Parts: sequence; structure tokens; C-alpha cells
Amino acid sequence: MGVVGKGAFNLTSLFILVFKGGGPFQIVTNAVCSNVNQLKIQNMPSFLLVFLGGGLGSLCRWGLGLSIQPLLPKFPWATLVANALACLIMGSVLGLQLQGNLSEERKLLLATGFCGGFSTFSTFTAETWQCFQNGQYGSAAANVFGSLTVCFVCLLLGIKLTA
Repeated sequence: MGVVGKGAFNLTSLFILVFKGGGPFQIVTNAVCSNVNQLKIQNMPSFLLVFLGGGLGSLCRWGLGLSIQPLLPKFPWATLVANALACLIMGSVLGLQLQGNLSEERKLLLATGFCGGFSTFSTFTAETWQCFQNGQYGSAAANVFGSLTVCFVCLLLGIKLTA
């Protein structure tokens, strides 16, 4: 099973790979974690997991923007979708953590790394400002209130789906 399939990012495959274990993630995690006591810098495994997750999240955010924004250029849909999905993932991570079913390594990879790289508050703010500057006051307001509402609902949904 691969994370990339038929030219498009497959988020379901990433969830299965990370939450269920196995595959390349498990190999990397085992290799990194089995050598923790041999490392001189104890935070290096954590650093690598955050780095890997952040890189994957950033690439997914970029790919999402390339695929969505040209279709709907009048509103910052790509940023809204990215932030909503990041909140859903974050809610799932929180739900699994509440159950005690999530290792610290996977939390670092997903919550700190992937969600940190995938979500984008700075772009949300800049796009809202751009709507405001273009006289699209309704779009600016819809972006602010819609994003906050959708993202909060997605966070709660993620927690409910995994808790």
C-alpha cells in the first residue's frame, strides 16, 4: 500500500499507514526508536519525526492548493480545506491520545509535524486581508467565521471518531 496512488495524494492511505503501523513508517520508527539510547542528542528522533511530518504536511498543503485554488479562485477554498483537514487530523490525534492509543512518536509526526506543516494560519490571515483589500468584505467575513466554525467542528468530529 502506498501513500501516493494514481497521481494524487491519498489521505486514507496515510491514516492507515500511521495509525495502524506497519510499512515504511514502522520501519523508520523502529530504526529511530531502537537507537535512542545510543544517540548523544536525545531529541534527535523527535526532531526527525517533526521534520518528516512537517515536510509531508507542507507538500500536501502545496498539492492541495494546486488542485483546488485554480478551480475556485474567488475564495480561498484551498486554505479552508487544508485547515479543516488539519483540524480533523488533530482531533483524531487528540482522541487517540485520550484513549492512550497513540505513541509519543506518532503524536510528534502527526500533530506537531504533519498538522503544523499542513495547516496555515498565516495564509488564512493573508488571504482574508487580500479579500478585504479587494473590497470583498463578505468573503473576508465568511472566511473568518466559516474557517473558525468549520475547523472547530472538524476538531470535535476527529475527537468523536477516535474517542
